[in-house]
Amino acid sequence: MPETIEKIGDVPKWHWYNVRNDLIEQGGLEEDSITINPLTVTDEGCGGTHEDAKFYITWMHEVGLIVTSEKEDVQLVDAFSNVVGYKPFAKYIDDNGTTFEWYKKDPDAMYQTLMKENKVGLTRL
Repeated sequence: MPETIEKIGDVPKWHWYNVRNDLIEQGGLEEDSITINPLTVTDEGCGGTHEDAKFYITWMHEVGLIVTSEKEDVQLVDAFSNVVGYKPFAKYIDDNGTTFEWYKKDPDAMYQTLMKENKVGLTRL
C-alpha cells in the first residue's frame, strides 16, 4: 500500500503525521515505539525516533526515499518498505548512522552514483 499523499496546490506531500500513521497502520510498528519531531519537518522530510534511536527521512514523490538511523534498524526499514511498496536497493554508513535508500526510477544508476561518491560500507541489497 503506498504512502498517504496529500497535495498542497499541485505539490504532493507526505506530511509528517501521515509518515507516522503509515508506519503504524501499514508498516506494523507499535504506536508507542515511533515519534516524529515536528521541529525537524522540512518540505522534503522529517526526523523522529523509533524505540529511542533517532532517524531522519528524505522523501521524493515518485522517485524514492532515504532513511538514516543512528543504528541499523531492520524493523524500521521493513516498515518503510511495506509503506512505499518496495525494498531498499542500498545501504551505507555515514556520519549520522546507517542509511538505506529506496528508488523507483533506475536504482542501478543511483547505485553507480553512490559508488562514485565512495560511500563507506556501501552494500547492494
